[in-house]
Amino acid sequence: MSGYRPPVGFNLPPDQGYPPMGGGYPAYPPAGGPAGYPPQGQSGYPPQGAGYPASGPGRPHQGQGGYPPQGQGGYPPQGQGGYPPQGQGGYPPQGQAGYPGGAQGYPPQGQIGNPGFGSSTPSYPGYGSTSQPLAPPPSYGASFCGMGAMSSYYSGRPTVRPVANFNPSKDADDLRKAMRGLGTDEATIISILSSRSFDQRVQIATKYVASFGKDLKSHLKSELSGKFEDLVLLSIGTLSEMLATTIYKAVKGAGTHEQLLIQAIIPYSNPIIRGIAPAYQKRRNLSLALKLVSLSTSLLRFQLVDILLTFTLFFLHPVVFGRDVIQDIKSDTSRDFEKILVAMLQGHREENVNVNMSEAAADAELLYNAGEKILGTEEAVFTRILAQKSFEHIKAVNEAYRQRFGHGLDRAINKETSGDYKNTMLAIVNFAVNKNELLAEWFYKSMRGLGTDDWSLMQLTLGRSEIDLQDVKEAYQRKYGKTLLKAIEGDTSGDYRRMYQALVGN
Repeated sequence: MSGYRPPVGFNLPPDQGYPPMGGGYPAYPPAGGPAGYPPQGQSGYPPQGAGYPASGPGRPHQGQGGYPPQGQGGYPPQGQGGYPPQGQGGYPPQGQAGYPGGAQGYPPQGQIGNPGFGSSTPSYPGYGSTSQPLAPPPSYGASFCGMGAMSSYYSGRPTVRPVANFNPSKDADDLRKAMRGLGTDEATIISILSSRSFDQRVQIATKYVASFGKDLKSHLKSELSGKFEDLVLLSIGTLSEMLATTIYKAVKGAGTHEQLLIQAIIPYSNPIIRGIAPAYQKRRNLSLALKLVSLSTSLLRFQLVDILLTFTLFFLHPVVFGRDVIQDIKSDTSRDFEKILVAMLQGHREENVNVNMSEAAADAELLYNAGEKILGTEEAVFTRILAQKSFEHIKAVNEAYRQRFGHGLDRAINKETSGDYKNTMLAIVNFAVNKNELLAEWFYKSMRGLGTDDWSLMQLTLGRSEIDLQDVKEAYQRKYGKTLLKAIEGDTSGDYRRMYQALVGN
């Protein structure tokens, strides 16, 4: 077996993984359960309130009414002003693109294991490795929808696509050469990593450690610095791992970056969301084992500089969490904001494309009865509907609410709620009404005023680059009168700017 081996006798314990959904954190309950929240401290998410019309299994029957045209209230209608409809362009449906003859998509997220160094297939913990050969890159717009039909909320026109004739061995070798000797060839690093998909970067990282016995991230960290280093390191791993890192940054240390939490959870499909928890909970002993392997190799070669660097990288490594994402969210948030984040992190949002208009009208009535009709607010009803229902359904509920009560859900939410809980629900509704407008607004806010919210900008750019960033760019220009790239260039510099230029494109 070629590639890098650990010292004889060094065995890495198998990764126990993250408990399956329905274990530590129960799945979202079916409709028709008893009303109300359980007492605080109990696990799971509150069952649906009584009186809610039960949804039939599967997709709703077609022909039950139609959906009013987009553009009736809320954000400007999608598709106008020369803007192509969502879902056109981008990646073709799963199985029509990617590598010739390859299997379709990733293995199901949440079932990813870390077999370690002793497995039959060389793998590298920390880069979404599995005990099976790496599958070809998925079409994020299609395969991550989790449905037969493609939802426009999880698809669009990307700016980064899997490169054709991909050769991870050559990319790994070129990256090695870019960091060899004095100085660093940042242009080569940018050229390779900005034009590869998440899955292809994972394969490069796996090949790098197999070929050279070094962690690609650790090697890059020793060569780069500042925000450019952060952006490059954030790009290496699966999309779920990138979001897990973002959530970690949002809750670590003093204070909480609430907007970063909202942006990292709301816009992504169930498989991606379900992959966050195992990515977040990677055990610290796996990273320690990797450092010990690197240390033992250095000792054998008498490379004192490598020994010191290994210890430094181990203690400073920012992506070794070994903690539970739900518990960290709970410790940094509270009340209804905590509950809606925990509910969404279960990854059980309905993703049916067809809308049952009678159910949408019933939900609109429920929300009115739980909010504007009464003194006070029944937040559990708002949380249940907005955290569980599909975005297509929420968009229909918003229109039904407008037709029935004279204004949209945004006005009701502003009137009945406050703080981060209000901001979360407004983001859900606005994403349902016009996702590209909301994403453009998030980009704008990350660069508004003095200073830049770099973690928000990095997460948005990388997270949308393989889904719909081209669509978001056009929405940004319509909304703010300048290109997204020009805005980013005005807030960044040097190699950090050049990496964005390559990811975003003109």
